[in-house]
Amino acid sequence: MSIIMDSITDQNQIFDKIAQWSNNAQNIVVFTGAGMSTESGIPDFRSPEGIWSKYNPMKYGTIEAFLSNSKKVWKFFLDLYKMSKDTRPNLGHQVLVKLERMKHKQNPNASFIVVTQNIDRFHQEAGSSNVIELHGNGKEVICLSCKRIYPFDSIDTRSLPPICPHCSGLLKVNAILFGESLPLKAFQLAKQAVRNSDFLLVLGTSLEVYPASSVIFSAQSKKVIVNLTNTAYDHEFDAVIHTRISEALEKVLLAVERLSI
Repeated sequence: MSIIMDSITDQNQIFDKIAQWSNNAQNIVVFTGAGMSTESGIPDFRSPEGIWSKYNPMKYGTIEAFLSNSKKVWKFFLDLYKMSKDTRPNLGHQVLVKLERMKHKQNPNASFIVVTQNIDRFHQEAGSSNVIELHGNGKEVICLSCKRIYPFDSIDTRSLPPICPHCSGLLKVNAILFGESLPLKAFQLAKQAVRNSDFLLVLGTSLEVYPASSVIFSAQSKKVIVNLTNTAYDHEFDAVIHTRISEALEKVLLAVERLSI
């Protein structure tokens, strides 16, 4: 039976249980979605004030839309990039790094893997050492012809769409659009990590984006989800927590520290 926590009174008991699962785990996987980065000031996609409320995903978020009107979609790319350029990893990202380091100190042979749907690279910037990006990297662009990759900041975007300095091919943000396949290696690594996990922590996702979110359903481990709102899959989890991610992770960290003494 799932433990569901909204504004529950026995928080210590619940977070102690989650900390116990974490402390006992040899292979931890953290799966993160757009809600992981909202506390950094980046809007999510599907909430009433999210990105898709401003931009129709079928007109801006598909590979077909990009290929038919790349100039229009590149304006969308630039808006997203400007929106995120001055943002930084938040407390939630930082606490995950602390949890990873504590786990490795407790057990040098333990595995702590972050699988993310996000393209902001905040996990790496915060210091997470093992990150699998299912949807690519929004701080890079890729040439659709020669496959060379460039930092976003290095590309001249005064004329849209920008072209590859090497072969004059069409450049695209190195992130996965609807209609594109996920990077095969990342997808396989994520599925393997989840299958091998004995503790899975899911943070800030509605679990509605396929096939990325499908990787979590192969987990046979203890599973916890932290999200502001309900998802259609809450019943699949051992604990469901409805609160801000940073708040929940801080409580998990405190409980891990308390049980480690």
